[in-house]
Amino acid sequence: MYKFVSYFYALFFSSVVLSQTQIEINSFEQTNADTWTPITFSTPPCTNGADQWDYATILTSISPNHLNQFWGIRDLDGSCGSGAGETLTFPSINTSAYTNISISFDYNLFEFDTGDDLFYTLIINGVSQNEVQLFDGFSNLSTNGWITETLNIPNGTNTVGFQIRVVQNGGGDYGGIDNVRLEGVLTASCFI
Repeated sequence: MYKFVSYFYALFFSSVVLSQTQIEINSFEQTNADTWTPITFSTPPCTNGADQWDYATILTSISPNHLNQFWGIRDLDGSCGSGAGETLTFPSINTSAYTNISISFDYNLFEFDTGDDLFYTLIINGVSQNEVQLFDGFSNLSTNGWITETLNIPNGTNTVGFQIRVVQNGGGDYGGIDNVRLEGVLTASCFI
């Protein structure tokens, strides 16, 4: 009987410890479903005619990838932003109880041309890391639907924050961001 109980506990804790846990999420729903808040916007949410840096339920051919809304982007050098780019900043979250931490987010870009780009910056233990250019728009490039990007965070990280920066200079191009999530494996010491 002792072997069975020991085996059961070992199996239970290994399955719990090894499973990925959602730490925080933001799908731009503006409800309690979004736990990775508050987002800091470089320019407050704005929709003015065709210009958009705002929550969206649809943007031309883009529909939400997760739940009912996403972040809509169009003509940032117009009346809803700046040609230098706009940012969404997600606050730093305590991740000291987790290993195998990752940030994932979905993006959908349509006909990004020269000067239209997508960047991200990880903020690890309060320090901004180098900005990474994820998408370099030229010659009217599109993602042809939603793409998920996953970023692995080093073990031993105590806090994680995240920033997305979009440069989009107008025209017929547009994009969306959705389902930004922070996940990790809860360490065994949290169960003792």
